[in-house]
Amino acid sequence: MSRLLMFILLPIAAYAYWKYFASAPAELRAKRAKQAALLGGGLLMTALLLRGGSYSGAIVALLLTAAARVLPQLLGAKSPPADFPGADPRRPGQMTADEARQILGVPDGASREQVLDRYKELMKRNHPDRGGSTHLAAQINQAKDVLLGDRK
Repeated sequence: MSRLLMFILLPIAAYAYWKYFASAPAELRAKRAKQAALLGGGLLMTALLLRGGSYSGAIVALLLTAAARVLPQLLGAKSPPADFPGADPRRPGQMTADEARQILGVPDGASREQVLDRYKELMKRNHPDRGGSTHLAAQINQAKDVLLGDRK
């Protein structure tokens, strides 16, 4: 019965959304396309969870991981604010030692071991492979390089 409903309701819903999408002005189409992608992904994950099976949990986990990387772009995430360390347009890519200590949260005169311990702790929580921000991970790496004198 549920399969019959899916085969009937899904094409009707897709057709209705297509009409809704086609009637939108050009400037709203990109927004509606993003909405459709989010809605479709959510429906796919829901269907996989409801279906069950031996691989459904792994597939949903894979989809959630992919969604965590794609959602910021789909939702129109902006670049970091201009006052974010390392984002100064007058000195792109450069970071001061004060900014590096602020990012890593270490005191002035911290030892090499303190810097490395704090770096490892922050990277465990913010690594892009674990759903963290690539920008923040790059800032953490750069801060470590500045404090340890490993500039390239």
